[in-house]
Amino acid sequence: MTDSAGASIDGQVDIRGCLSPDSAYWLDLIRHGLDALPDSSVMLFDQDFRYLLVRGGVLDEEGFRPQELEGHLASEILSPERWEFYQPLYQQALLGVSTSMETKSPDGDRDFAVRVGPVRDDAGIIVAGIAIATDTSNSRRDMARLRESEERYRLMAENTSDFVVRLSPNGVIEWVSPSLTEILGWQPMEVLGRHVLNFAHPEDQEDVQEFTSRLREGALNRGRARVRLADGTYRWFSRVMRPIHDDDGAIVAFASSWRDVEAEVVSERLLQESEQQLRQAMEMSSIGMMMTASDGTFLKVNLAICHMLGYEQSELQGMTFFDVTHPDDIAVGAQSIRDLASGVIRSFKQRKRYLTKQGSIVWVDLSTTAIVDSEGAFRHTVTQIVDVTTEVLNYEALQRSARQFRLLAENASDVVYQTDLGGVIQWVSPSVSHVLGWDPELLVGVRSASLIHPDDLALVEDLRNRIVAGEVVPAIVIRYRSSGGPTREMSGIGRPIRSNDGSLTGISVSLRDVTQEQTARRELARSEEQFRLAMANAPHGMLLTDAAGVVLQVNRSMLELLNIDERQSVGRLITDVLGAAGKGNFDEHARALLAGERDTAREEHTLRSGDRELWVDHATSLQRDEAGRPIFFVHQFADQTAARDAAAQHEWLAHHDELTSVLNRRGGNLLLAQALESVSSLNAVHGLLFVDVDNFKDFNTRGGEESGDAVLAAVATRLMHGAGPEHEVVRWGGDEFLVLVRDIGDEVSLTRIAEQVRAAASRPVDVGEHMPEGYAEVTVSVVATLVSPDDTVKTLITRASEPLSRAKKQGRNRVTVQL
Repeated sequence: MTDSAGASIDGQVDIRGCLSPDSAYWLDLIRHGLDALPDSSVMLFDQDFRYLLVRGGVLDEEGFRPQELEGHLASEILSPERWEFYQPLYQQALLGVSTSMETKSPDGDRDFAVRVGPVRDDAGIIVAGIAIATDTSNSRRDMARLRESEERYRLMAENTSDFVVRLSPNGVIEWVSPSLTEILGWQPMEVLGRHVLNFAHPEDQEDVQEFTSRLREGALNRGRARVRLADGTYRWFSRVMRPIHDDDGAIVAFASSWRDVEAEVVSERLLQESEQQLRQAMEMSSIGMMMTASDGTFLKVNLAICHMLGYEQSELQGMTFFDVTHPDDIAVGAQSIRDLASGVIRSFKQRKRYLTKQGSIVWVDLSTTAIVDSEGAFRHTVTQIVDVTTEVLNYEALQRSARQFRLLAENASDVVYQTDLGGVIQWVSPSVSHVLGWDPELLVGVRSASLIHPDDLALVEDLRNRIVAGEVVPAIVIRYRSSGGPTREMSGIGRPIRSNDGSLTGISVSLRDVTQEQTARRELARSEEQFRLAMANAPHGMLLTDAAGVVLQVNRSMLELLNIDERQSVGRLITDVLGAAGKGNFDEHARALLAGERDTAREEHTLRSGDRELWVDHATSLQRDEAGRPIFFVHQFADQTAARDAAAQHEWLAHHDELTSVLNRRGGNLLLAQALESVSSLNAVHGLLFVDVDNFKDFNTRGGEESGDAVLAAVATRLMHGAGPEHEVVRWGGDEFLVLVRDIGDEVSLTRIAEQVRAAASRPVDVGEHMPEGYAEVTVSVVATLVSPDDTVKTLITRASEPLSRAKKQGRNRVTVQL
């Protein structure tokens, strides 16, 4: 909004209404480009020190966002300390003087270079000032790291030592210099007569043997090896070894000089790591980086500078800075490189122009530092390059169009209006017609309260009083009537309007339509409340986790399922809360859900609950927002322990005899079929025992079914013990049992096991009060046979059961072998 003199009133600055469509498009690009500046910020201010335009990333380090500065007086928005720093710079700029200063961020962690100057119109009149702040922290830290690296390597070089050894042709130590004790900790007598390999690192012994062999050929040998100290540790030493000859030229010994190079090896490793880190930093850096020789040749360039200039790395490396520098900037750059190489300066900064491969101009801010070796000799330079083309172009555009920014407030998509101190509208932006449907000319002279919902009038009046009292009030949501009747929810913020002498003359109000946003927020809140209630009252256990598996929320059913309280769950990893098994395949499911490969993941797994192990049905789904972005994972756990136990019991009863707990006939048929398969396919040798309880009807007749049941249960238990754990017992029917004897060697072994089974089963069984004597005299008859590859279950049972009647006629309680 502007007053009659064209001065900025509300700080909403826009020039698009005064430009052609193409010019407005390019100006938008420039403004967005300024927003993307990683290490710089641009601030345009008027004669009252009010910020008209604020763009760039450095303000984040200062603790501000651009929208918090635009439209505000610098003296009001900046802290007293910051305003004390900037005020003289701003005043000088409005007087036509350009200045540069250095300062730090409020926390002292960042360094900034600040440049302030005037903005003139086409007639040369100063109409505004412009300030550009650039983050210089990285270059300062780079210099500090280089100085620390030089000092570290200097100290390493000052700690070296030597000792001398004489070896026999076989590598046995014959003499050592006294310095050995000080260097290695060994006394000379401890090493004399011992082979040199006794003191070599295991990984270096092959190398020691190889160089000893070369010495026998008369060759001088140099190298490095790790030597064992008296305390059992190893240090790196460099060696120089040469043979000692007698008068006839024969080798009689070897002389070896050893120097401690542990620090040198560590230094080399650190240097390699440092250089590797530098290479990685260059490759991964989002800003251009290069290494340059003293003649300007590019030794190393990263991808960012290649993209900036349009070259491939293979093309740019080997070129010189002369090849890509604008002709007008070559002289200054060449002199700076010569000064670096000669040691006159250690670093320099420059704004210059590069030429891309296509011939276009790129403006850059570069910071170049000399890299020297341990002796101070120049090696190369390291340069950081930031593309500031947008900043330069924007600065030029600002010079041409600063006066036009005031006109853009009337074309903003938001509604802006101005009232006097009584609340009467003095001016309103044309956008009110398409936002609220009102004719802006008809609203001038109308009290603004007539547009506001009655329920919001008290709140608006309170805010007006606070603005008049000098308070800075935040934005609030107010309901405004539209011309059609329905209200629109508008986010509004009011600012005082002051005259040149500082007295309050009115209030400027900026409104933004947030009806859809507020409706969506209320709908989201309602949805979240429904979800919260559903989760809290769900009969199954539920918990929410983020993408990393951290538990965000858990319901009461889940806490009861795990037998824990909320403090033991929220904020912890799901693996810590549920245990490794309880987590299931969360990582795999999370990846698939995030990738959109499935909507829900489901699996059954175990879960620890106190000292119990539960089986749960674990379902996982991914909750996303309206934009499709992941919010959290929803996990549901249904306790399946009882159902699984029942299923397992049902499965057990289907194949086992409930009275004796051994396999029933169905289980026995499966067992025999498997045994026949192994005989045919694996050439296994199995035996089968057919066991019948002698005179079983007498037990039922004399003692009833309870007596018969007790006998059958006892016989089954005795058969299992007599046969051994590796064999299987089956209740084939009534008082008949089968015993599958696995992997039997021959008929003799089968007969022996059959006798064991008979003897184990043929003993009295306690039947209590069901029989007068309290026990039953139990014997069994056993038929034993070997399983043949040609057998079927039917032929096998027939062959085993037919001889049983003959065995009983011959006196019972005996073993019959049927082959």
